[in-house]
Amino acid sequence: MAKRRRINYDKLFRYDVSINDWSVNVSFNDYTILNMTDGDPFEERISIDMDGRVISTSSKKCKQDMAARITIEPGDFWYRNDRTKDDNTIGYLKIEKKDSEIFYEDTLYFWISLPTKSYENMKDYLTYKGSAQVGLIGTELFRRKGEIYYLGFGKLSS
Repeated sequence: MAKRRRINYDKLFRYDVSINDWSVNVSFNDYTILNMTDGDPFEERISIDMDGRVISTSSKKCKQDMAARITIEPGDFWYRNDRTKDDNTIGYLKIEKKDSEIFYEDTLYFWISLPTKSYENMKDYLTYKGSAQVGLIGTELFRRKGEIYYLGFGKLSS
């Protein structure tokens, strides 16, 4: 029998990110080109990329004023009945080194998958407000990787 996984709330850390710029990326048929045996001829992927800086964190393994990128994608797996009830993670975080082709400095990268309804509300919020402060709660970085359990938007305080 599988072991039940529990969240240790004493070991969760907060990451606050100030968003400077955001964009929406849409790609069509990327997955079907790689997997020709898949029966679905059309696939689209939509994601929101938000770039900013870490303004405060309770973690000791990343520093304040570190570059951050948050990628949010809608996921339909939230509506499946076979989804395990103990899995409360909504994404993961990791530190990308500056040697990669995408990032020019060490970047704290967050990847989040949300239900489609929440994704639409978030897109409307960013369109209306323009800038925001994103609060994320997750685990401590272990070998430059961790998990995310909570995502929240707030007003950017000066």
